[in-house]
Amino acid sequence: ATGTWYVMRGAPERPVAARSEPATSGGTDAAMAATTFSDRPAIAVLPFENLSDDPKQAVFADGLAEDLISRLSSWRSFPVIARGSSFHYRGDVDLMQMAKELTVRYVVQGSVRRVEDRIRVSVQLIDTQSGKNLWSRTYDRKVTDVFELQDEISSTVAASLVADLTRAEGERAQQRGTRNLDAWSLYQLGLQHLNRLSAKDMAEARALFEQALALEPQFASAMAALSDTYSNEAIMGWTDSRESSAALALDWAHRAVKLDPGDWAGHVALGFALTNSGDPRSGGASAQRAVELNPSAPEGWTTLAYAKEISGDLQGGIEADEHAIRLDPQSTNTPRYFDNLSMTYFDVGQYEAGLEATRKVIAAFPDYAYAYVSLATNAAALGRLDEARAAIAEARRLYPNLSRAQIQKDFGVSRPELDARRNAALSQAGLD
Repeated sequence: ATGTWYVMRGAPERPVAARSEPATSGGTDAAMAATTFSDRPAIAVLPFENLSDDPKQAVFADGLAEDLISRLSSWRSFPVIARGSSFHYRGDVDLMQMAKELTVRYVVQGSVRRVEDRIRVSVQLIDTQSGKNLWSRTYDRKVTDVFELQDEISSTVAASLVADLTRAEGERAQQRGTRNLDAWSLYQLGLQHLNRLSAKDMAEARALFEQALALEPQFASAMAALSDTYSNEAIMGWTDSRESSAALALDWAHRAVKLDPGDWAGHVALGFALTNSGDPRSGGASAQRAVELNPSAPEGWTTLAYAKEISGDLQGGIEADEHAIRLDPQSTNTPRYFDNLSMTYFDVGQYEAGLEATRKVIAAFPDYAYAYVSLATNAAALGRLDEARAAIAEARRLYPNLSRAQIQKDFGVSRPELDARRNAALSQAGLD
């Protein structure tokens, strides 16, 4: 089964040796932030403004901002200013002065408006150095269970915010040039390449993570990301030895988890590597641990989906993937979750859904050969043979050695019944 061919890395924390604990309670002053955060950009979540006529809605607004602080801290991506400090800034705030006092680069602001049984939450992310609004979203929901609504919105906002923060930091690193980068910036730049589906980008990502580790040997997040490059090379056939790459993926993932067992990203890398190496049960356990450590991280859910699908729990895999998409429905990372779904939909006979998912992947990654393989299988199953054959022709253009045997070799997982159905579809599409 194809499963998750790629797992997008989030932007986990600085090296363990240099880490401070996420600030979720108590006071955090600017002097401590300046000495602790080093080159990592910090983020502050300001209290959300209540725009409703009912002053009681201020409780929901504060609760939403508090929950968002907690969830962002679980990502351990960027230092998060504690509620006791960020909630000091209410109302009309001078963002530049606040950023200076708290030593933060990024600020999250929001508002809540309730009218009868509907509630609207607006959130924005601001870069205080440039003054630019990097991200903004509005959520309109019907109020049923207030706590469930708060949980849904805060988890979705956290996932989307981190994705955009990671991209912004990668772009900043790219502008500076690799000669002037520290370990954190090299890591951020590596993520930019890791998030693309090509052999060249995977090799460049690996080189950047290796440079980061040369500067910071105890950088657990870079170890996890390095593991992912080897997993992707193994599963995509971008290596002379799949076995060697898979072994290196396991080695680096184990190192990351041993160095920092509380970092969800290391468990994601280990879950991916274990599943890719033929042990989906252990891989699923690692992915489950990642989800427990950070329920808002879509990477954990999509890795759990991969392990479930390879284990034969297809419906469970679909549910986990769809949960990842709900967490991060509109970012540039979202097509990666549909990549995983496209073949699982085929496996359960939902061919139209498989086609729809695959087209979203191709729209984002037109040079990704295996997306066309997925398109071909779903189209062939629906009897759309012209479309299926055109997809295989494009896949072969991108991957000249493509064959049914090569697909099986690349993914290294055998499930006879599903493989037979997939091979029959590929044969109809013209792939021998």
